[in-house]
Amino acid sequence: MTLNLELHKIPSRDEVLYISFNQDNSCFAVGTDGGFRIYNADPYREIYRRNFKEGGVGIAEMLFRCNILALVGGGKKPCWPPDTVQIWDDHQSGRVIKELKHPDPVRAVRLQRDRIYCATESVVYVYSFQELSRQHNYDTADNPMGIFAVAPTFLVCPAGKGQTGIVRIENHKEDLGGFIKAHDSSVAMISLNADGTYMATASEKGTLIRVFDTTSHKMVREFRRGSEKAAVYSLCFSPDSKFLAACSSHGTVHVFSLEGENRKSAFGGILRAVPRIGDYFESEWSQIQFKGTSEGPSICVFGPQADTLFVASACGRLLKIRVDIEGRKCVVEKDFPFPNM
Repeated sequence: MTLNLELHKIPSRDEVLYISFNQDNSCFAVGTDGGFRIYNADPYREIYRRNFKEGGVGIAEMLFRCNILALVGGGKKPCWPPDTVQIWDDHQSGRVIKELKHPDPVRAVRLQRDRIYCATESVVYVYSFQELSRQHNYDTADNPMGIFAVAPTFLVCPAGKGQTGIVRIENHKEDLGGFIKAHDSSVAMISLNADGTYMATASEKGTLIRVFDTTSHKMVREFRRGSEKAAVYSLCFSPDSKFLAACSSHGTVHVFSLEGENRKSAFGGILRAVPRIGDYFESEWSQIQFKGTSEGPSICVFGPQADTLFVASACGRLLKIRVDIEGRKCVVEKDFPFPNM
């Protein structure tokens, strides 16, 4: 899960440009105006940092816990051109393995063991990690944030121009593809669970979050984040796919149950016959809510178990939160600043 402060035009302190957790959420990378830093999430500690005199790093993506990263220049003075992805081997103070150049600035990068995915505002490119050669490219609707999600063998991204609210699903293993009508307005956030069997989406309105089965393409749950429009910065499944967490521009973390009951309004039954109003009160609301930080937008990810959440914010804070499912509450266990100066 990532938070690109430049694209969202989010002010931050400590020159933070980008925050990204690795594939199992055990580490996170921070791009800054002067390089990048890698942190272990639990126990929290800085693993290493690289400072560049040439400029800033706007995207820093890890490949699990190994020494391979994908870096893109960013900030007021980018370290490299923003249209170029540097595949970086940090084993011995850094070495560029390959440069992947694109016709437009790169908005997002994701890494899997066998593939590299890069998104511009209108295309998602897929590369083989072994040969570092391009395998596919998929046109998307206008995608200024470069949103897409990957899991082993799966890619989901906005469909092409003129297909508002539609998501493309690609299964590379079975060479299958398909499309899901997720929302009436543009899709603004997408997430996959660990094995790619479930996809969560939020629209640009940010009021409804929907979960789909990627094989049948059927919607399995619909959740209401809130009644007011908000930007959804992250959607994250728990490791066992029993819960879904979301962070929005309102600074609240929501936890929804995918298998159990969520909160519903007491007025739902009374107003069921009233169009729209009845649907609103019949909605499933988050089982647990937690007010994140008041100092800036955040992203959230689950730890190894569904009872732990990590919340990283634009203000340079990492919260370790204990989730009490039975008591329906969250408790902050640790609060760490980053980058460490």
